Amino acid sequence: MLANLIVRRRWWIAAAWAAAAVALLPAAARVERSLEVAAHITGSESAAVDELLRVRFASPYARHALLVVAGIPSPGTSEGRRVLQRVVASTARAPGVTRTFSFLDGQDTLFLGRGDRGTFVVVGLDPGDARADALVPGLRLATALLEPELRRAWPEASLRWTGEIALNHDLRRTSAAQARAAEGRALPITLALLVAAFGTVAALCCRCSPASWPLPLRSALPSRWVRTGTSPCCSRMSSRCWASASGSTTRFSW
Repeated sequence: MLANLIVRRRWWIAAAWAAAAVALLPAAARVERSLEVAAHITGSESAAVDELLRVRFASPYARHALLVVAGIPSPGTSEGRRVLQRVVASTARAPGVTRTFSFLDGQDTLFLGRGDRGTFVVVGLDPGDARADALVPGLRLATALLEPELRRAWPEASLRWTGEIALNHDLRRTSAAQARAAEGRALPITLALLVAAFGTVAALCCRCSPASWPLPLRSALPSRWVRTGTSPCCSRMSSRCWASASGSTTRFSW
């Protein structure tokens, strides 16, 4: 009884699925931005402290990232200091940057790398109403433009971002890429199972007849195809589909 109802109301069922797909498409486009993959827990003590720093104390470093500058002279030298000044100036112009803190601000030995090579910069961020990790592509673009210039003088120079915000961005990007790859692997298998279970290709072949095509398309076909009601390709496809449909001779009128 249910099967007969589905066959009789197939167009209504197809229209309902199509309407559901149209309604869900906008949400599907935003799912990557809506899913939470951050390396923090909402309502935790650390999240409360971040909120206090940002709201009550208005700290420019309530949200921050670390820029690790490797392969350059120590900022304790005049040459390394000039390089660090260029790096900080380039970073400060990136969107969302509120302030920077580095060896230039206090000459703290904490910022000196081992072997008098390299340093790091604390970069305060303000994403506004957007996610904090949405700023990471702009930050990486700013340093990527400077990196080739530094490597002309110091071939091992590199500018790399780390910290919670950079990690959240990488987690979100990796998760999205893996989900797309999984969908790409699952879709062909799903279609194959649908064909094997329901004879979808056989049903499709029922509509291969050029006689059922619109007039503009029929006028472009050889007359013998229209007279016989099918094309050689569709004839072969239909015969193979019906032969493989487990011996069933039931035809559906679509």
